[in-house]
Amino acid sequence: MRQTPETTTRPRRRPSPVEVKAALVAQPTLSGNAPARILAAAERLFATRGFDISLREITELADVNIAAVNYHFGSKMNLAEVLFDRVSREVNGKRLEDLDRIMAEAKRLDRPPVLDSIILAFIKPYLDLSEGGHLLARLILQHRIEPTDLTRQIIKTHFDPMAKRFIEAFRLAVPSVDPVAFFWRYVFMVGAVVLTVTDTGPGNRLDRLSDGGADARNKEEFQNALLAFLRGGISALENT
Repeated sequence: MRQTPETTTRPRRRPSPVEVKAALVAQPTLSGNAPARILAAAERLFATRGFDISLREITELADVNIAAVNYHFGSKMNLAEVLFDRVSREVNGKRLEDLDRIMAEAKRLDRPPVLDSIILAFIKPYLDLSEGGHLLARLILQHRIEPTDLTRQIIKTHFDPMAKRFIEAFRLAVPSVDPVAFFWRYVFMVGAVVLTVTDTGPGNRLDRLSDGGADARNKEEFQNALLAFLRGGISALENT
């Protein structure tokens, strides 16, 4: 018997991660719809514990079943990629707003931009849990370990243009240094920040090495030490 359109059963197409992200018109929240709850739960767990968590832990916090994660996102890695894209937009947008203010102030006063202000605009989101910086650092580290086509595109779209803006700001702040050096120094800065920020929990390596004399959980101490290190590295004159 020939099936009519009414009797034909067609499998429902699973939305892509990009479609799910676009459908989330509000900030992901544990009180929102299923995709929003899943994103909010994953964001909280990834930020505090890294990627060594199970889908079951995400679904329990989001109050959904595992099938919902598979339907909306396909896998834990796809879920991480959607988060990476969203957090990258938010954090880097805030950085560029701060950098714009720094550059506008320098232009208004007719002087070079202040190096410390530029560095702080870059590192502050990583030190503030409320701004998604810890999660972003973990996602960047995960991308370095297991890059995918999508994470490469996220880096190209949301990080490379921002990086060039900061490199140009460094050049204007420290005109005595060869401009090419700032490309190296920017990459070194990212590595130093990301590796340190992703190891700030109890028993972190800094705490162990210093026998408790230095602790990355102390936000003020962390910021001051990191700022001093990056200031010296970015402004250092090259050996001739």
